[in-house]
Amino acid sequence: MLPATVTEKTQETKAGTMLPTMTTTRLILEPLTLDDIELCATMDADPQVRRYFGPITDWDAYRERTRSFIAGPYADGLGFWKIAEKAAPGTFLGWVLLIPLAGEGPGIEIGYRLRSEVWGRGIATEAAAAVRDHGFATCGLDEIIAVTHPDNAGSQRVLEKIGVLRGNHRGLWRNAAAVSPRPRGLAAGGVIRPRGLAAGGVIRRQGTCGISDSFPAGDRSRPAPAAGWR
Repeated sequence: MLPATVTEKTQETKAGTMLPTMTTTRLILEPLTLDDIELCATMDADPQVRRYFGPITDWDAYRERTRSFIAGPYADGLGFWKIAEKAAPGTFLGWVLLIPLAGEGPGIEIGYRLRSEVWGRGIATEAAAAVRDHGFATCGLDEIIAVTHPDNAGSQRVLEKIGVLRGNHRGLWRNAAAVSPRPRGLAAGGVIRPRGLAAGGVIRRQGTCGISDSFPAGDRSRPAPAAGWR
C-alpha cells in the first residue's frame, strides 16, 4: 500500500484545531466537522455498525456526544477525518480519528467507523494507515494506542495490518477477553482507561507493539472504545 500524501491544505474545525487533508491510493481524508453530525447519525442507525455497542436509544444525547467529540478541543493535528473515495469525493464512507484516549488521554488512540456496505474493501486499513503515518511523521508521536471489542475480529484484522498486532499475538485478544473485570484497567504503554470492555495494543514508532489487558464493562452513556467503532 502506498503511503499517504499530506496535502498543503489544512482546515480549521469549529473548535479551532488545524487538520490536514490527506490522500491515499484510493481515498480522501478531510476534517470531519459539526456539519457532518447527521452523516454520522445515519451511519450509526445501522444495527450492523452498532453490533458491539448496542442500539442508540437517545438520539439527542448521541448528537450531543458526537458534537463534543468532534469539537474537541484537540491539539493541532489531532481530531476526526471523514473518509471518501477519490472516485466519489462527495460520498461519506465513515470516519477515522486520532485523539486523546477516550477523549481524555494522556495516550493518543487511533479509531475508525465505516458504513457497513463498504466493509471488506480495505478502506478502514487504508485510512487508519494514513492517520497512523500522520501521527508519527507530523504529530511526532512515539506511540499510538488502539482498543477494540474482543469479539470484533474484523477490527482486530485492521489493527494487525497497521502494525498494532503481529503474528501469534492474535491469541492475546482471546486471553484479554477472559480476564475478570477490575475497577480500572492498565493498558500497554502505561495508560489508564477507566471504562469500556476492550482489548487493545500499542503501535510504536519503531514498529514494536504491546498488547493491553482487558477493561471492565463500561457505562453505555459514555463513548465506546474508538477502534471498535468499525
